[in-house]
Amino acid sequence: MVLAILERIELLLSKIKKRKNFNLSDYLKPNCVVFLDATTRNDAVKTLTDSLYESSQIHERSLFTQALLARETLGSTAIGEGIAVPHTKSKLYNHFFLAIGITKGDGLVWDDKHPDPIHFVFLIGGPDNKPEEYLELLSHLTTAVKGKDERAALLSCTSCQEVIDRLSTF
Repeated sequence: MVLAILERIELLLSKIKKRKNFNLSDYLKPNCVVFLDATTRNDAVKTLTDSLYESSQIHERSLFTQALLARETLGSTAIGEGIAVPHTKSKLYNHFFLAIGITKGDGLVWDDKHPDPIHFVFLIGGPDNKPEEYLELLSHLTTAVKGKDERAALLSCTSCQEVIDRLSTF
């Protein structure tokens, strides 16, 4: 499933000129990298939303959380290989932002349709009028975790800065 999504993203991106100076860390504040203790999707979303609120990326955490969970009712954002990409877009935002949750150990349960444990939650928020930038951000994130070795390296990180440094290479 991950490969099919990556192929679709790559096809869409082939029509978009990638920015040469793109860096995932431009979308991510250090306190928005969280080593999650959550065991459920809703707990993970709440924890990551709290990190965005505390870093002033969002101003209304309950509405943002509701938008993310409403998006989940349209279709799960778990994409396989232990990865979920909950996201919401709104005219309230003029730039994209990111929060990352990493679970170690047993991972967390995303939903009934995806019983495999989730170890990486890439929560994306941003404007609804910049689809190319959203796809570019999504492409870089999925590239960073598409291989087993990349996922293992990210799981072995022990600090927020180490996660950011690792992702900055993609």
